[in-house]
Amino acid sequence: MIQRTLHIESFLRPDKVLILYGPRQVGKTTLLKRYMSEHHPDVQYRTGDDLVFANDIGRCDLHLLRSMVEPDSLFAIDEAQKIPEIGRALKLIVDNIPGVQVIVTGSSSFDLAHRTGEALTGRKTVCMLYPVSLQELLYTSTPYDLNRRLPELLVYGMYPEVVSLTSAAEKSERLREIAHSYLLKDILEFDSVKSSRVLMDLLRLVAFQIGSELSTTELSRSLGIDKNTVSRARGPFG
Repeated sequence: MIQRTLHIESFLRPDKVLILYGPRQVGKTTLLKRYMSEHHPDVQYRTGDDLVFANDIGRCDLHLLRSMVEPDSLFAIDEAQKIPEIGRALKLIVDNIPGVQVIVTGSSSFDLAHRTGEALTGRKTVCMLYPVSLQELLYTSTPYDLNRRLPELLVYGMYPEVVSLTSAAEKSERLREIAHSYLLKDILEFDSVKSSRVLMDLLRLVAFQIGSELSTTELSRSLGIDKNTVSRARGPFG
């Protein structure tokens, strides 16, 4: 199992929210569950995939929130970006339930950032979880072994599951699955970008211009679409 260098316990504070941002499939849920099993087996763990819970906490009813969350406890929410009014709900929790420590994860980091935004100003610590680093791989590999694997790592990247697979065919298949089932889904949901074909064409054009200045006008002309659509599609990439 790959060891991550992000130590959750060093970021937790009473009456504060720790937000774990990052793209899908980089290990946020695995990291959170490992931390809970090792340090807080009695944690209150919820997920935004639970529609009943998501609806309840999204109501921002303080009486209901107090029945959900105990004082001086650790409260964890996975997939928090799926919960309406999540920022306001978290603000009510940390402002009104003494001693609580809250951890939330968001697979769609740009959406969760938008949803928490100003509501948690001064009440949150933000950590970005990226794919695996070479430093983390050194826990289980020698520098010599990593040097031999460098061409493979450069081609297939550092997603935890991809790194753990052994054959090139398995790595390629898993990368395609991540790209089409997770990453593109997130980006298409961001700011109403509707066409996956346009997005893929844009990604190809951007890839061909690495190291060069990008022009929204030139990209829109090449793609045959409106410049504003290009600007929205580029949003998730910064």
